[in-house]
Amino acid sequence: MASGDPVVDQPAANLPAAKARAEADSDRGTDTSTHAGSDGYPGADSGTDPVRRPSRRDLTDLEADDQDIPRPMIELSDVVVRRSGRAILGPISWSVGDGERWVVLGRNGCGKTTLLSVASMNLWPSAGRVEVLGEQYGRTDSRELRRRIGYAGSSIEAQMDAALTPRVLIMTARHGAFGPWWHTYSDADRERAAALGELLGLGAHLDQPFGTLSAGERRRTSIARALMPDPEILFLDEPTASLDLAAREWLLHDIER
Repeated sequence: MASGDPVVDQPAANLPAAKARAEADSDRGTDTSTHAGSDGYPGADSGTDPVRRPSRRDLTDLEADDQDIPRPMIELSDVVVRRSGRAILGPISWSVGDGERWVVLGRNGCGKTTLLSVASMNLWPSAGRVEVLGEQYGRTDSRELRRRIGYAGSSIEAQMDAALTPRVLIMTARHGAFGPWWHTYSDADRERAAALGELLGLGAHLDQPFGTLSAGERRRTSIARALMPDPEILFLDEPTASLDLAAREWLLHDIER
C-alpha cells in the first residue's frame, strides 16, 4: 500500500467448515480400496466409524449453501491507480456489505476521491479487480450499472456542462448521463428532479446555467443529482464542502436518518 493511502481492510472470506474439510479430503485423494474392510468402507473391520469420500453431489450441495451468503455491495481487490508512472492509490482492498455506512478519512492528496471514483465505476483502475452490486468492472456495462449508483462530489461537478441548468443535470442522472440528448425522460422524471432541487434549496436556481452558480449551489446540484435515481449505493465525496451552516446541518441530519 502506498504511503498515506486511506486505510480500509477487507475481511477474509469465510468458507463453511464442512466444505473446507470436504475439499481437503478430495484434494488428498485418499485411496479407500487399500484400507477398506469387508463392507467396502475404510475401517469397517477395525471397529472405527466408516468414513467415505464426499461425492460430487455433496460438494454441489455445499456450493449451493455458499450462494445463500450475502455478497458484498462493493469489493475491491488489490486495486492500484497510477498517473505518470506513480501510484496515487493502492494497492488497496476494500469490502462493503449491504446496509453498512463507511467514512473514509485521510489527508489531502492521499487518494480518497480516487478511491470513490473507482468504487463508483467512474474511474478505470490501473490494476486490480472491482466488483459492485455483483458485477465486475470490465465485464459489465458500467453505464447501466451507474444508474443504480449515486455519486456527489467535485469530480462529478467537473464533468457537468456549464451551459445546462440544475433542473436538466439532476434529471439526466436517471440514466447516468450528463446530457439530455441520448435518453427519453418522463413527466415523473421531471417532477422528481424539480422536487429534489427544491429540497436542496435550489428552487430559485433550477433554470440558471450551472456555470453561473456559486460553489455551494453546485454542490447542492451534485447531491440532488446523486439522489435522483434512488440509488442502491450512495457515494458522498466531501458533501458538506462549500455548504452554508443551515444546509450542512440539514444534510447531516438527512444522512443520519
